[in-house]
Amino acid sequence: MSILVLLDQRGGLRSCAIEAAAAAGRLGVDSSLAVHALYLGAALGDTPAQLAGLGVAKLHTVEHPACEHYGNDVYA
Repeated sequence: MSILVLLDQRGGLRSCAIEAAAAAGRLGVDSSLAVHALYLGAALGDTPAQLAGLGVAKLHTVEHPACEHYGNDVYA
């Protein structure tokens, strides 16, 4: 079992995504569960650097130009 956190972005990683990753990291430590993060966006950029030290064990990515901005059709 592990914890999965969805990283919200709008042309770049949003602060709420960093907060969610940090909370998931704390929960992972408290429950001894690995934390995985899912990034859907046009370009990963410096996302790994922004997550450093937050307890994310694995970053899963979907990079595609259609994912640059949220859309129901793309995320479904």
